[in-house]
Amino acid sequence: MGAVSGVLIAALVSLIGWAILLIPDIDQPEDPALMAGIVVGFLAAGYAGGRLSRPAPSHGMLAGLVMALIVGAVSIASGSPAPPLTIAILVLLAGALGRLGGGLAGRR
Repeated sequence: MGAVSGVLIAALVSLIGWAILLIPDIDQPEDPALMAGIVVGFLAAGYAGGRLSRPAPSHGMLAGLVMALIVGAVSIASGSPAPPLTIAILVLLAGALGRLGGGLAGRR
């Protein structure tokens, strides 16, 4: 449930960021908007995963990692030539931000 929530939040934040970046006529506004959406989505996935279960931080981290798997699968299916270092950074970021979101959710 946390990973699905994170993907939906990431899509929403990406669309809003893309619309905002179109106003000043920035070249390729989809790239920074997508990155912002993914980062916020990892936090949201961790928060939702931690809010729904205990212990919150570890479930938040798992939700972030599942979301990273979803993002990676979509990226590979769309033909992205991401190098292994980029994928490793994505997984580390997903685990860290998911754990942070889960920790925040556990402080009820």
